[in-house]
Amino acid sequence: MITLIDSGVGGLNILKKVKDLEPNIRTIYIADNRNFPYGLKSHDEIQRAIASCLKGIKTFEIEHVFIACHTASIALEAKGFDVKLITDATKKTIESLDSSKTVACLGSDFTIKSNYYQNHFHLNGFKKVRGFALQEVIELIEKGIEDEDQLLPLFSELSSYSPDVILLASTHFLHIKKLLAKLFIHAQILDPSERFALDILAISTVIGPGELNEDLYITTKHDPKFLTILQKNPINNLLKKGVGRV
Repeated sequence: MITLIDSGVGGLNILKKVKDLEPNIRTIYIADNRNFPYGLKSHDEIQRAIASCLKGIKTFEIEHVFIACHTASIALEAKGFDVKLITDATKKTIESLDSSKTVACLGSDFTIKSNYYQNHFHLNGFKKVRGFALQEVIELIEKGIEDEDQLLPLFSELSSYSPDVILLASTHFLHIKKLLAKLFIHAQILDPSERFALDILAISTVIGPGELNEDLYITTKHDPKFLTILQKNPINNLLKKGVGRV
């Protein structure tokens, strides 16, 4: 059994990719809605939030814990947590690109202000790289709002920049990947979740359905509205028996 942790619905995109590739892998998905949004928190606050999630699942026999959140992964790097980070897959994806491209990094306030990915692009020879903190977009998606008319004005600055490559440095943006492709038809949408899903499966054991016949979905705060969003999320067709709490 493996665990994926995110602050909300964003990591469901990673979970779906993993389950599409290997339906028999058993998972625990933790939506840390008590601490959403991670993007407005400090390093210490995020580290404490993840430590609390890990404490909540200590009675389970977990093979690996995967952090399906760019913000949390950046905050946890080099902090000694026994977890696998989406940042590793993202850096590998960046290293495979043509460095002559103009790049836009889309992420939370925390991710963009850290300059984490911008610096990695620069280290790999990219000259024109800019970060766009789109925290408001993330929070709308978390609420289940993906309406083009509401989201479009929030991308006006990005439209003016006209990037060749758009890095989705928040798993929440995967929910509107088709919209971004429509708005930026000449840009390459860089989605590191594909590589991360493959990395997850490369080191995880597939357990037969007979040994554990269902996956677990856990929230850290009881919130009926959030549970409804989680269960009705169009990307997630896996929730069949409700959601528990840590």
